[in-house]
Amino acid sequence: GVSGWADEGNAKAFMINASGKTSGGTYYVMINMTGYDKSFTFPAPSSGCYWTRIVDTGNWAEKYCNYWEDSDKSYNRAVSDSYGVGPYTITILKQIEETPTCTAPVISGSSTFEESTTVKITCSTSGATIYYTIDGTNPTTESNVYSGGGRFQFLLQQ
Repeated sequence: GVSGWADEGNAKAFMINASGKTSGGTYYVMINMTGYDKSFTFPAPSSGCYWTRIVDTGNWAEKYCNYWEDSDKSYNRAVSDSYGVGPYTITILKQIEETPTCTAPVISGSSTFEESTTVKITCSTSGATIYYTIDGTNPTTESNVYSGGGRFQFLLQQ
């Protein structure tokens, strides 16, 4: 849906939320069809997100082909801020979800073993979810979640 409509004659701004669509997301669109620079104030992003610029049709941006990838960090804001939009220019910001960084999990055992041992997996990152596999593939968010318990069987080969 569309929200946050700001109508100042030939300068308009609005937010589009298309998060349920393929390649969707939340966008803040600023349109300046006046003959002078216009400053827009965009809202703070949702918690855990930031705004990044993806389009600016201003002639200053032509050396960048007027387009930036979502991952470009040359302009990003985690708070409400203002953005100067040049005459006859359209600028689009996209809300990006922060990718949390996580420390590597620590795997420790209670003893050397021939038949069985206790293994504990911990991570010092608060709120981290530890995923694991038992088939030798790298874990993904679709893999099993380690919850601190359970019995695992491993085949050791020499």
